[in-house]
Amino acid sequence: MRRVILFVSVLTLFLSGCNYPSDSDALSAESPLPPTGEPSPPSAPAATNTLVHTPTTAPTLEATEPPPPPTDTVSDLRMLPLTPGDEFILTQISMINQSTGWGIGHQIGSDDHILRTKDGGQTWFDLTPPETPPQQGEPKKIAWGYFADAENAWVIYAYEKWSVIPPAPRVWKTADGGASWQASQELSLTGQEDSFLPEGFTFSNNEHGWLLIHIGGGMHHDYSLLFGTGDGGQTWQRLVDPYKPGLQSLGNTGLVFVDEKTGWVSKDNMGVMFGAFWEETIDGGRNWESHFLPAPPELDWKNDPSACRTESPHFTSAQTAAIIVNCHTFGDSESQDLTYIYVTGDRGQSWQHTKLPSPVNKLDFINYQTGWATGRDIYMTTDGGLSWVKIKTVNWDGQFSFVDAQTGWAVAVKNDTAALVKTDDSGRTWELILPLIGEE
Repeated sequence: MRRVILFVSVLTLFLSGCNYPSDSDALSAESPLPPTGEPSPPSAPAATNTLVHTPTTAPTLEATEPPPPPTDTVSDLRMLPLTPGDEFILTQISMINQSTGWGIGHQIGSDDHILRTKDGGQTWFDLTPPETPPQQGEPKKIAWGYFADAENAWVIYAYEKWSVIPPAPRVWKTADGGASWQASQELSLTGQEDSFLPEGFTFSNNEHGWLLIHIGGGMHHDYSLLFGTGDGGQTWQRLVDPYKPGLQSLGNTGLVFVDEKTGWVSKDNMGVMFGAFWEETIDGGRNWESHFLPAPPELDWKNDPSACRTESPHFTSAQTAAIIVNCHTFGDSESQDLTYIYVTGDRGQSWQHTKLPSPVNKLDFINYQTGWATGRDIYMTTDGGLSWVKIKTVNWDGQFSFVDAQTGWAVAVKNDTAALVKTDDSGRTWELILPLIGEE
């Protein structure tokens, strides 16, 4: 009976009309902008002085201690597995191909579990690492994961109430599809024990990875720790903290690395700085420098007050990348919300942009040509982001995962109700999936 009630309730989420492409729905980039060289910040409040730091010595992200002990020595306590046949709530999905993928989910009131599917999302197997469950009186635990392929994945846990600090935070690594997990050495939080909220988790290959953790905020600062690994996640070095320049001023909204040296963090100017910018490292994450995007024709970074945030930085190849810009203008003129997608073919030296008629907050590319920009409206590109076509409007918020030009999944959320949906036509229509926990 519960399954019937669940089916009826979630089915109503997806009865929105289709919006098929038309001539008016095709959006193209402005004429290419000439390279401007190294961008320099526009006029801004004095706080901008904290945003620029000159790279010095590159860090060496290598193990400095022996590999950690086997996971069964980390803790004798483990989370209870989800029961086969039970319903559950999927909160994150990362599909690798049409059949195999990873997910994070839980039952009502339970901790997050790491899940894997082999049948396109119909059945999920609980492959949770031996994370210590919360003790009596502690908040439940939630998980963040980076899923590189069908075999390699990394997971970290934190408490749902992020002011509660994990006593010994570690990153879990699997290289065999979740059959076994190895715990990293403990992350160093010395002097930074106020809060703990993972914000970004990325790898450029199976050896080099980075983990961004929010530890506090205030006065237009996003106090953060950045950890890096050069040995596949066995050891993690603390590269950035509030005592060092870089990443602390204004909000951090996204993290990506294209190789072991070059990475970007997208930023929110919080309405106290004019312009849209991101921060870049060229030494593996130890030092960061701000770069400003060229203003679109509708805006003047120096004279138009606006709250702008860059989001979802995404490298589509070694040189090509895309990033979302959402701006809210204010001041003497009428306020407005503006959304752009910027693309570069030279790692940010020059940019082209396309204005979208509605906001988006996430980019998902399957190669350097084909990708989606998603919000309540779903846009698709087949030319690397130079032009976009709106293919669907939905009435839910989604976390999307596409594996080819036709096939994708989304965790759809509306009014605190979550459901798993799938498309076989690039996102034009979505079919409801009722996933179950399977038994190996």
